[in-house]
Amino acid sequence: TTLGFTAELAVQRHRIHEWLREATAGLPVCKMLGPPFEASQVWLIAHDPACIRHFLKDSFDNYTKPSPDQNPFFHFFHRWVGDGIFTFRHGKGAPDEGHAWHIQRKIAAGIFSRANFQNNMGEVFSEKAGRMVRGLEAAAKSGEAVDLQAMFFCFTMD
Repeated sequence: TTLGFTAELAVQRHRIHEWLREATAGLPVCKMLGPPFEASQVWLIAHDPACIRHFLKDSFDNYTKPSPDQNPFFHFFHRWVGDGIFTFRHGKGAPDEGHAWHIQRKIAAGIFSRANFQNNMGEVFSEKAGRMVRGLEAAAKSGEAVDLQAMFFCFTMD
């Protein structure tokens, strides 16, 4: 369509994960184009394990996140979660050639080790997520505004 996948995404926003799975079923890789006025809005959705390995391991430095200055999604995502592994660019497209991302990756690698997961990390995540959900439910019932960035920071530091 003229708006690319944007119009259908708006219609399916309440079930985005199911819609993406249905729209890309049977395809090893699917390239979804956004509206023509937002040329950088391209999503690659990979299902084939060999493709996923290509993107995440074998050719990782060839693929990076778009600049927040050029992509509205990453602009707002960066404003929401701040600087870190999910927003720093890596590989050939990164202004610092991925140095900041690699520092964040080394920190995360130490935290998300097999030993940490085997030593009750799953229980801790579940308990903290439950507490966060209860807090969000209480705020929703009372109509209270929630500072999600502060909440995520507290959740991370717990």
